[in-house]
Amino acid sequence: MNTQQFFTGARTDLVKGLSSATSATSATIAMCALIAGTSLLSATVFASEARVAALQNAVTVANDVQDTFEKPGRLTSIPDMVTLEFGTTGMAYTASSTGYTGTVASAPNAEGGIVRSMGDSKLAFYVGRQSSTFTYLINGGVGKTYSSAVIGTPYSSAEGRRLDNPLSLLYAMKMGDISLGGHLYYAASSKKSGTNNFDKSATGLSLSANTDVWEGYVNAGLGSSVKNTTSGSSETFTGDSSFTVGGFYNLSSMQIFANYGSAGGTLKNAAGNEASKLAISNYTLGVESKVKGDMSHVFYGISYAAVAEEQKTAASAAKVETTALPIIVGLEADAASWLVLRASLTQPILIATQKFTASGTSNTDSMLDKTVIAAGAGLKMNKLLLDMVLSAGTTGVLSTTNFGSQASLTYNF
Repeated sequence: MNTQQFFTGARTDLVKGLSSATSATSATIAMCALIAGTSLLSATVFASEARVAALQNAVTVANDVQDTFEKPGRLTSIPDMVTLEFGTTGMAYTASSTGYTGTVASAPNAEGGIVRSMGDSKLAFYVGRQSSTFTYLINGGVGKTYSSAVIGTPYSSAEGRRLDNPLSLLYAMKMGDISLGGHLYYAASSKKSGTNNFDKSATGLSLSANTDVWEGYVNAGLGSSVKNTTSGSSETFTGDSSFTVGGFYNLSSMQIFANYGSAGGTLKNAAGNEASKLAISNYTLGVESKVKGDMSHVFYGISYAAVAEEQKTAASAAKVETTALPIIVGLEADAASWLVLRASLTQPILIATQKFTASGTSNTDSMLDKTVIAAGAGLKMNKLLLDMVLSAGTTGVLSTTNFGSQASLTYNF
């Protein structure tokens, strides 16, 4: 769902990489933006979460293989490649506390895959990709308390809050000027030994069509489930069917984009009783412009985004309604024949509010500090590209902690 991007990026996608469970975001999954060679424009072959994080999901930059999980039709513009993301397993979740939304970080996650041509069509096989929407829901959503009511009841076991060995299969083809594509997402596992035992499953489907002028897509979460099968525990999370629909239209150097999504889930406690029911909906409408040079791409844009999260328990009901008008400014440019640098800045302006309603009363926060700057670099070595994050956060400080904290390796062939 990419909720971390809600106030800090140009858009919000309810399902990241189609992962059913239902991103990030955005608000925040999170979407995503689309290297071999000696110049930026002659080698628009990107494939990394690090690049997406550094550009904060800008929509006008060159195609990236990370786009294709939500918009599989774009696979036709991706060359044959192998891409590997370095990291552990699972995704990082942080509750809102005093902020606007909980966040699902595009944190380092072990994943990767291969893209191959089949005549005029493309086939991709990808493993390890986690669902940001599933992660957000099973962690309880926004994670905020007001008037003794809480939106954010997480699944109690950290081991249960991630999917095991997810698989993505993608196919795309050209029909004249139109690219058509589909993405099937599947994860299933059953653990019967150890301290905590689980049955887990998730399925999803994504379809898209695009030309150079327009694009439309739909991501459908076909259900998900995590059940603790350990003796004495019946804690279960069941993800509802979910969807995101969206598209864009190009007007010269400007792109207009919009999306709408809905997701939810039910959590039952160890005794098998319903502990909470969470429902989330969001929409985004925005515009982004670009200024292209021979070896550079400058972009800037603004969008209006809204998210509503409602949680019901046996004792109470609470709702959080969040709206924002974020801007994004950034660039990606060749610094040398072997080096690409990129950076972006986002901040809500004029509108940035969060209304929390519970027990018949409400409270509204407005214009909380949410300026975020991010930077990254790509090292080009013949047909190899090493992408990494240099910095991301509210400080923009370059440090050994941030340098290379997220990285990927891609080989184009």
